[in-house]
Amino acid sequence: MRTVKKLVVAVVALLVVFTALVTAVSMIPRRAIEANVRASMNEVRQDSVMFYAGVSAWRPFTVGDFTNALMLDLAYCVDSSHPLQAAMVNNFAIVDKSPLDALERLYRDGDNADNADVQMVPYPRYWHGNQVVLRPLLCVTTVHGVYVLNIVVLALLWLALLVLLWRRVSPGDALLVSLPLLAVMVPSVPLCMNYPPPFVVGMLGALLVLLCRRVTARLGNAVVLFVVIGACTSFFDLLTAPLVSLGVPLFVYMLYCRPRRACATVVALSLAWLGGYAVLWLGKWVLAALLTGHGVMQDGLDQVTRRAVGNADEAGYLDYCLKRSLQALAAFVALMAVLTLLLGKSWRDIRACGWMLLLAMSSWVWELVVLEHTWTHMHFTWRTFVVLAIGVLLYCCHTMSLRHPLGLFRRGDRY
Repeated sequence: MRTVKKLVVAVVALLVVFTALVTAVSMIPRRAIEANVRASMNEVRQDSVMFYAGVSAWRPFTVGDFTNALMLDLAYCVDSSHPLQAAMVNNFAIVDKSPLDALERLYRDGDNADNADVQMVPYPRYWHGNQVVLRPLLCVTTVHGVYVLNIVVLALLWLALLVLLWRRVSPGDALLVSLPLLAVMVPSVPLCMNYPPPFVVGMLGALLVLLCRRVTARLGNAVVLFVVIGACTSFFDLLTAPLVSLGVPLFVYMLYCRPRRACATVVALSLAWLGGYAVLWLGKWVLAALLTGHGVMQDGLDQVTRRAVGNADEAGYLDYCLKRSLQALAAFVALMAVLTLLLGKSWRDIRACGWMLLLAMSSWVWELVVLEHTWTHMHFTWRTFVVLAIGVLLYCCHTMSLRHPLGLFRRGDRY
């Protein structure tokens, strides 16, 4: 019962705090950010040309110029005279699917210009908590300044995580967790204003696990923490790679605390994260519907359905995506089974480390649940699979040995 009370208090408190934060930043007048938004528009255009590396049609390290432009657009279009309404509706302007072109028109003609090409579109199904950071920063700097801040924050958090894992868990596990994380963050995560949130939230959660004894003292405390992590991910992230904020702290928690019922703990804390993520997202829909009169609930449910199963026009595309996903999953399972049988050290080690593969598989579960979104936006959603990479590396290093092939078929449970 104590854990349930803590969860209720945490959820209500987060709803109040999140609403207060988005309302507060919506009070910043447009004139305070106007000059830096204008300069940022040119920087986003230049960056979209400079940073466009890729292989064939897949360009995994693009800077997300559309998302950057959209976030600038959202920041500029806030009506500071009605901050609560603005924070719930989240209007942005667009012309021919281009937020930057819409901003150019608004700068040129003003809000009241008779321009049918500029459409004001409500976007209330997200919290857009990134604006809590972005709008104050735009008072003093441009997006390039935001990029620098992203680099500094991500670097400091990553170094702190590496050092603490090295000292409190083991050097090997510290490298196996931190190096894949670094690999997916470099080079483009700091250069998009919406890519960093799941990484920042995930690493902060992992640091809390390592630094706060109360979190690790009882499973109930850990459940509350992961509900809060999921809620913060829902608040700040724009559905880029939210599972990163689950995988990183959960790997750290499991390696540091080593609970006896490992698989059950992974499932419990994963559900806690998912509960916080879903409840706070639903909370935004309810608040926006009550305060603005928009059909946010229906819009949100429609988007969830579309992201999961697509629509009639996308049936062929979604069938293709599902087929390829299941083929890749089958190949992965077969590969891990063969490697385990050939190189596994002992059945006891495999049983003890099975939770690593269980958590790694959450990447596949997420990919299959939001199938349309994952494939349509693969240029950034691929980072979700860092959870898979960390889990597989940990599992292989803890359970396999090249020095003793076919060790599982020898007598005894150890060499």
